Amino acid sequence: MKAAIYSLGLAWRAKYLRELGKALAERKGMVPKATDEIRELPGVGPYVAGAFQALHRNRHASFVDANVVRLLSRFFGFDRDGETRRKRWFLNLVEHLFDHDYEPRTFGYALLDFTREVCARKAHCSACPLRKQCVYGRETIIES
Repeated sequence: MKAAIYSLGLAWRAKYLRELGKALAERKGMVPKATDEIRELPGVGPYVAGAFQALHRNRHASFVDANVVRLLSRFFGFDRDGETRRKRWFLNLVEHLFDHDYEPRTFGYALLDFTREVCARKAHCSACPLRKQCVYGRETIIES
């Protein structure tokens, strides 16, 4: 198990797995319903809690990782740093974007797939359906 966690680049999370397991066992395996309560579980932060609500329970909840920050900074044309995902203005933007009529699970997986396949570290702007609306896609020639 430890090797699997380390191979994903999640070594810092390994120490929380045992604590999380104990906390869930005390709850008879039941994950809390409220996002705030999920975040109280050991090792669970805003991303995991939001992703769990959206992807597992199909509830409206936002989740932001480095890939989402990269996508939004390219699309809207703002500078990003390691703290962008924690800044209030950015979280307000994300909340606005996640507030829609689409099914949360479908939107969440689409977002994850898009940031993995199209707006990845090496952007594939020529394949991007948003290129004409995207600041980065319009102003930067990534692929010919």
